[in-house]
Amino acid sequence: MAAWMPDSVSLEPPDLQEGLQPSAFPGPTEPRILQLVFELYQAIEAEEVWRAGLRLLRHVVPSFHYMMGLPSVGTMPVFIRTTLPVEGDRDAYFARIHAAAPIEDAMKMFPGRRVLRLSDQFPGDSLQKTALYRDFMAPGGWRYSFMMPLRNADGGYIGLFSAIRTAEQGDFSDAELEALAALQPHFERAALRIMRIDEERAARRSLERSLHRASLPLAAFDIRLKLLYSNRAWSRACAGWRGGARDEAGLPADLATSAQRLVAQWHDALLAEGAAPMQPCTVRHPHQPGWYADLQLIVPPGERLASHPTLVVRIHEPAGTRHDAASAERLLQRLSEAERRVARVAARGVDNGAIAETLHVSVNTVRTHLRNIFRKLEIANRSQLVALFAVADSGAQQAGSAEGEA
Repeated sequence: MAAWMPDSVSLEPPDLQEGLQPSAFPGPTEPRILQLVFELYQAIEAEEVWRAGLRLLRHVVPSFHYMMGLPSVGTMPVFIRTTLPVEGDRDAYFARIHAAAPIEDAMKMFPGRRVLRLSDQFPGDSLQKTALYRDFMAPGGWRYSFMMPLRNADGGYIGLFSAIRTAEQGDFSDAELEALAALQPHFERAALRIMRIDEERAARRSLERSLHRASLPLAAFDIRLKLLYSNRAWSRACAGWRGGARDEAGLPADLATSAQRLVAQWHDALLAEGAAPMQPCTVRHPHQPGWYADLQLIVPPGERLASHPTLVVRIHEPAGTRHDAASAERLLQRLSEAERRVARVAARGVDNGAIAETLHVSVNTVRTHLRNIFRKLEIANRSQLVALFAVADSGAQQAGSAEGEA
């Protein structure tokens, strides 16, 4: 069944009662069109492609209503969006439209054509004799239509954008079809990007299973720096990088700044001919010796305009900060009960005053305990203390889960 979501703000069709103005029709190199095309390239979800494509079509070919279907199984789309109000079962409605005017018939009649105009398929009065006109067009108040089929590299049909007009608005002109044909590859790349991202997500889930237990802290982000994946070691190392703040989401600020520069370089190189592969960068922690991170944009192979890269970040900790759960717990057993209480609170990332207030002791007592804690645990700073507790706590949680499953 198709996935449906009601259209919300700004999706009502524009007021076209006065008809179209062909003399004002913009060319495909108009700055506003280039801006809208760029928005289409930024879309990485089907819903975003629909909204960006809708804005572009409304600007280029003002119409009565619009529709998108992506991707397709055979010739039936899985994800459908439209501005057309449909009562009842919408899936059944569009299945009946397809039965009345099969998409494959139009594609066979005009092979290789990027945009198909309904009046070319049914010239003159022949359209009025069809079930499409009788059951859908006449009751719905529309008379003209175009379809923009989208294909993969092998020529296979993967989806479409289309629009309809009333008799008063008039048919789509040759100039409009020419402009739509010039824009069709951009819509096609957007559709391919969505499909590729879905494939990459499936591959990433498989990769996650193998990397989840890896000792090297690793995380993957999209180009908006939204977290896609992180392994178990990531949260510990990320907290250590921040100096103990374990509850903050996203990349640490200095790593995010470097990541944004990488993404900006990718944007600059996107349309450049012969652009060099994106080079990784290394960011060293400004205050903690031995800490550094590698950042790299992984660009999928193939059509470089059809997909977005993934940002992979690896944090390297000083050798003394890395422990397994068993060794971390053995180290913590060196502490007295009082020292362990101070260490536990300090590992939350709070300062000495907050530790003293929490445990009802003096700040001087806290300082003395911390000196002894660092000496006994053979660590140099609080970041390493945070990492040590994170590993020990992770081991305790895993042991508890195993007991629960037994």
